[in-house]
Amino acid sequence: MVRFRTLLAVFALVGLGGLAGLVDPNSTYACSCVQPRPIAEYRGNPEYAVLVGRVASIDANQRGSFAVEQWFQGGSDPIVPVQGGQGADCGMPLATGQHLVLIAFVESGIVHAGVCSPSGDLNTPEGQALAREVVTAFGPGVAVGADDPSDASGLPVGILVGLGALAALVIGVMLVARRERA
Repeated sequence: MVRFRTLLAVFALVGLGGLAGLVDPNSTYACSCVQPRPIAEYRGNPEYAVLVGRVASIDANQRGSFAVEQWFQGGSDPIVPVQGGQGADCGMPLATGQHLVLIAFVESGIVHAGVCSPSGDLNTPEGQALAREVVTAFGPGVAVGADDPSDASGLPVGILVGLGALAALVIGVMLVARRERA
C-alpha cells in the first residue's frame, strides 16, 4: 500500500509539473499562420512592404538593418530596420549578407521578416521565382541608391560632364584671347 501511494504521489508531481509548464506563456512558442496569399493580394495593403535587398546587420535577438536595393511597395529609404526570428515565433531566421526578396509586415517602421508571408533567398531558384512573381504583380519597382545615373535635374551624368567640359573650354579660349589683346 505504501508503494502505491508513493507511485501515485510521483505521478501527481510529474503531472502538475507538466501542467505548470503549459501555464507559463514564456515556456513555449508556436507559430500558427495561414498559407501565404497570392502575391498580387498584397498590392495596396499598407501593412506590408515589398522590397529586395541584403541583410546589412543582425544581432542575437534577430534585430538589425536591411539595405534596400529595390522598393515595390511601402517605402523609399535605402536602409530600414528589420526584425527576424527563429521560425517558431513566426519570424524568419536572418543572417548578415542574405540577399532577399521580402513581402514583410511593417509595424512602427520596422520590417518584420516572417514565415507567414512570402519571402525568398535570391541565391535559390525559389527566391528567384518569387522575385519574378513580385515584378509581375507590382511592376519593375524603384531602384534605391547610387545606381541612378542622373542627378536631380534628370539629365544623365555623361551629358552634364560634357557640358561642363565645353563650358571650361569656352572660358579658357576667352581668357587666352583676352591676354593676347592686352
